[in-house]
Formats: sequence, structure tokens, C-alpha cells
Amino acid sequence: MWALPILASCRSLFCNMDLLNEAGVTEAPKTWDDVLTACQKLKDKFGDTIVPWGLDISQDEGQAAFAYYSWNFGGGFMDGSGSWTLNSAENVQAVEYMKKLIDSGYCNSAPFTDTRYPLQDAFSAGTLAMMIGPMNMVKADSTVNYQSFNIPGKGIGLGVCDQLMAFKNDAAPDQDARTAAIKAFFDFFYDCERYSDYMVYEGFLPATLDSSDYLASNAEKHKVGGSDATGNSEYFKTFCAQLPDCQFYPLSESKWIDVKNGVINVEQNVCSGSISAQDALDNLQSEIAG
Repeated sequence: MWALPILASCRSLFCNMDLLNEAGVTEAPKTWDDVLTACQKLKDKFGDTIVPWGLDISQDEGQAAFAYYSWNFGGGFMDGSGSWTLNSAENVQAVEYMKKLIDSGYCNSAPFTDTRYPLQDAFSAGTLAMMIGPMNMVKADSTVNYQSFNIPGKGIGLGVCDQLMAFKNDAAPDQDARTAAIKAFFDFFYDCERYSDYMVYEGFLPATLDSSDYLASNAEKHKVGGSDATGNSEYFKTFCAQLPDCQFYPLSESKWIDVKNGVINVEQNVCSGSISAQDALDNLQSEIAG
């Protein structure tokens, strides 16, 4: 073991419940067909004043969109045996669905260049009805009545985890003492209440089960960093419950950076109409897997 999870975050579906309800949508979409139905109702009700769905297939983070849609159509980057499956039928369906969102006029006008940050701002301002984003994306001063849900389809969220790393040097004469000091620090740092205090301060999710359970009802005992505000137990209860359903990028794979750039190019080329999803993903699969 050379690294421990230090904190986590997750990406899930955010819905402006007031806008949905006003458009006649009584509950959050659970399927991809539900998303299309809700988007059309929002468009019928609000015209161009409200964007129904936020989509980011930019060079900044288009690989996240590929993860959201491919996983939740039943596909993904790799199969259970560790082989690349970039041109699976489910991935083709996922990319075609993104194009349908754009062609139907359901999403922001510039998904090729819009990053998630202006989309998050629009959601916080109440001009974007639905988007997939990180748990802390809504601004603190936002008055939007929102709720977070599992992503439609398979309900798989995108997990993000930062690591706390330690290194062993067998040639060091004091390595035993260093190992003991590192262990003592870990025991100190991951103490439930102390670690929970750090999570509330930073606004991220704990990577330990005891702190997840603790913060679901005790977050108000701790302060948010840079303010006098206290933590919100409901916030931690909601998002810690989503973590077990999250999947992660295959970051340990040597070809990940090529895959990351490749799926963004696939999305942009397919959604601009220059190539079919099947052909684009076949080409990428050939480049990556041979």
C-alpha cells in the first residue's frame, strides 16, 4: 500500500425542482427517455428562456460526459477483464444520445466549448434546469430549489478521489522510525471526529465509513472553512449514500491520456455530424487496442 484515499467527491444529476414542476414534470428523470420527455416539456413551457439540459463535451472535461453516458447506457471504457471496449454497442448508443440532445435543442448552445463552470453558474442562477455535476457545484448564495439524484439509466455516478501518499526507503537507516511516524500520523489524521472536521472544513466527502456515518447526523458540530457556517448533515447523508454507486476513470492504465483525448474527439466529431458514432468509436478502439 503506497497511497490512501484522503477525500472523495461524486458527480450526479442536479435538478431545479421548481422549473421541472412548473413544466409539469413531477419527479426527476430515471431513464434517458425520461430526460428527453422532461426536456421537451421544459422547452414547451419556457421556450428559449430556460436551458433544459447542460452538456459539456469540451476539451476541458469531455471525458466526464463520456463516462456519465456510457456507464449509464451499460457500457464504459473497459470490461471486467481489463480490456478496452470503447466501441461497444452501448457506447455507440450513448454518443448518439448526446448528439440527439444537441440536435433537439435541449442543451446549451455551445456544448463543444462550454465547460461545466459556466453551466454550474447558470444552474445556480436558475436558468438551467438539469445537469450532471459535482456535489458542491451550487453556489452558496443560490436560491435555487434543487435536489440531487442518481444519473438516469444505471444510476452510476462518477467518483473522484484524491490520494494521500507515503514512501518507503529501505536504504534509509531510520526507516523503521519513519514508518512508525507515518502510522502515528495516519491514526491521528483518520480519527473519526478529526477527519470529519477536515471534511466539513473543505466541503468534500470522507473516504472512511465511520466518518460517513458520523457526518450523516453530526455535520452541524463542525465549521465550514472560511466562514462561521456549520456543516449540513443532509448534504453528507445524500452524497455519501451515492459514493458506493460511483465508478472511476481507469487512471492507472498507461493509455488513459490517449483514451481521454480520444473520447472527447469522438464526441465532438460525432455531434458535429462529421462521422457516425460507430465509425468514430471503431477507429478509437483500433488506435487504443490494436
